Amino acid sequence: MIRLTAMGCLLLTFLPAVPALAMPACPRPGGVSDPTLDFQTLDPRLVLHHDVDLLGLPRVEGHMETVPRGWTLQGLTIANDQLEIRATWREQHFSDGRVCLWLDKVTARLGMPEQRVYIAADYAEGSCEYQAIMAHERRHVEINRQTVQAHASAVRRAIVDGIRESNPLPLSSPPDTQLVVRRLQAYARPEAQQMISELRQRNGAIDTPDAYRREQAQSACHHWKGGH
Repeated sequence: MIRLTAMGCLLLTFLPAVPALAMPACPRPGGVSDPTLDFQTLDPRLVLHHDVDLLGLPRVEGHMETVPRGWTLQGLTIANDQLEIRATWREQHFSDGRVCLWLDKVTARLGMPEQRVYIAADYAEGSCEYQAIMAHERRHVEINRQTVQAHASAVRRAIVDGIRESNPLPLSSPPDTQLVVRRLQAYARPEAQQMISELRQRNGAIDTPDAYRREQAQSACHHWKGGH
């Protein structure tokens, strides 16, 4: 019997690898087509916040910026990139309880729909310091955009490999709703980890005392607040 399942969805989590399954081969049923992949790299919409002061910025969650000892966080860029995978499939049931799973469609979204940027509310909009902080945070935004774009093809290839190795998928019993997504995530995990590692390294490179001193000197602003 062939039955269309519900959709599975799982955000990027670093899960243990899914072991290979030693089961009898799946006879291809009629009416089952090759699976399709809809892969998209998101170009996030920038959302600017100017309502958090210097004391509140360190408590904002989800940022990658590390403030050197003795310096004050002046702005933030939130990089919360994710790999979201959804899948639909058909199940082929046998009298002995075995199930063969046939993928219909996989949808994958890499990145994030919006990127939040914070500039300390202590600086008036349009001031020299405001503009300098904005320039720094835009560098973080561009680092995120470039890094996600650079890794997108490799992530897509990994998902394609996972689809090829999971279609069909012989099982000893009906699957839970996240099995297929977990398998595809496991294939994509190494590439996704490399992307996150590069994001941290590249963002950290512009959040050093030398980088801050150089940027503040180039800005020629005279009303910085907080320690440095």
